[in-house]
Amino acid sequence: MTRNPPIHDRPAMVDPVARHAQTLLRDTRFDWLRPLVRRRVLVAATAAWIPIVGIICLMDIPVLPALAQLVGWGAWWVLQRVVRGMADLPEGYVDERMLAVRNAHYRTAYVLLMGLVTATTLALYIAVDSRNIQWQPQPRHMLALFSMVMLTGLMVPSMLVAWNEPEV
Repeated sequence: MTRNPPIHDRPAMVDPVARHAQTLLRDTRFDWLRPLVRRRVLVAATAAWIPIVGIICLMDIPVLPALAQLVGWGAWWVLQRVVRGMADLPEGYVDERMLAVRNAHYRTAYVLLMGLVTATTLALYIAVDSRNIQWQPQPRHMLALFSMVMLTGLMVPSMLVAWNEPEV
């Protein structure tokens, strides 16, 4: 297995991932959100937004679900900037400390996501068996479920890093 050379050894003009990693690691625009208390407020607001997206999808108003998901994607983008991409950059682009932090939080994220997948599978089983319980799922129900699972799956690693790390 070949390891990527350290980020400082890669010419940023040639490797777009290296350029992106350098941008994230050197970005100071979000320093005002990097103190632990502010990161926790951001994580709490983002976590609260995920079920709101599901509720908005259930309302069956044509444009509102797309707008709610765009806000969710925006929150994910801000989380990425605040934690400097620690949760999502490839292995060769982060140092050993960041890699250890990321791996610890990935383990927790996978456990949480496994529970989410189990709950989603159960919900889909109930939806398939809906004629026995007198409930007919609509496309908006599946949209709400899919939106919540997708946003949660994207955000959990960054949310864990933002919540638990004293300094990013």
